[in-house]
Amino acid sequence: MKCNFTFFALLLGISGHTLGQCDLPVQQLGAVYRITEQRLATGQTGESQLRLWRRGGQVAYEFPGVGIAEIWSRAPTRGMYLARYFDEHSRAIEYQPGELHYAHPATAWQDKQQLVASAELASMTPVSSGGSGCQVRESYAGKPGARIVALTWLPRLRLPAYMKIATAGGVQEWQLLETVRSTGRIDEVFTSREHYAATDYADIGDNESDPFLM
Repeated sequence: MKCNFTFFALLLGISGHTLGQCDLPVQQLGAVYRITEQRLATGQTGESQLRLWRRGGQVAYEFPGVGIAEIWSRAPTRGMYLARYFDEHSRAIEYQPGELHYAHPATAWQDKQQLVASAELASMTPVSSGGSGCQVRESYAGKPGARIVALTWLPRLRLPAYMKIATAGGVQEWQLLETVRSTGRIDEVFTSREHYAATDYADIGDNESDPFLM
């Protein structure tokens, strides 16, 4: 009986340890969001989707409703490269680090990779926490006048599960619908548009005869 008790105690201990772990590779991960926006002036609501993909030093955004995708790549020294893809035209425009401007340069990479930079998260008021494994959740409230009104944060994934944002014209609500760990699906996002004809942003003025760039 003592042996059996020890066995079950060990089993419970192992189960508890497993529940506390999160084996999702946060540097190679996909996240699908539904974005609902309400305009204060008209009361109208709209819905869109954002797909965020991480692969090492790259982050991709896909906007399925408009057929546009962006791939942000961290520069070796400072800043980021951006390739913006237009699926309908099979074209791309590429930007160098010096051609991009950020609202918050010091946290620009985290803003892209996490949607909420660590500094912004630290400025919010903690409300509650709970869950286990990859679903550990931390709830925060934004301070008066802050961009983010409410946030449910997944610290193991470094992503929001939910956030409510105050914009100049209304309110946005972001809801995480799905996380993706398939390396094949993630790699496809970063490679499927490599055949698009690309133009450097600095060269747009020299291509006035190109209808796509007009």
